[in-house]
Amino acid sequence: MDPFLIAAIGFKLFSAGAEVEAGVRKEDERKLTAFRIGTDDAMNQTRALQESQSRWDDYNSATSANIAQFNVTRDIGADQSVRAALEADKAIAARDVSRIDQQKMFQTQKANTMAMQERVLGKNERRASLVRAVSKVGEAVSMYGMAT
Repeated sequence: MDPFLIAAIGFKLFSAGAEVEAGVRKEDERKLTAFRIGTDDAMNQTRALQESQSRWDDYNSATSANIAQFNVTRDIGADQSVRAALEADKAIAARDVSRIDQQKMFQTQKANTMAMQERVLGKNERRASLVRAVSKVGEAVSMYGMAT
């Protein structure tokens, strides 16, 4: 048998092994990217919770200041208007927190979708590398069959 043919078959088999290894590494890279996306999402959720808490803290602080001022002035005619203003402030704060929570939900859905896409792409790249590797092994077998 021709030594060049043996070398060519050997290179095809080596190439097939390298192809499989490359597919596994690409899948690992995609898994790591999906993990990073999940970590970023967790940080974004924490940030959104902090923003919500900060908004409620601002509301509570402003309410306390308004009530303290009302207690100092004791304007009896303004009782209903103060109560209405406090209720309006509370509604605004609740709406702000609701928007923050809704935005957090949308960002989480987006991150979950992106992470899932990364994992699927990684699996597809690994499968494609296996197909290419099998093709190269088939070429090597064909080369050997033609030579004998």
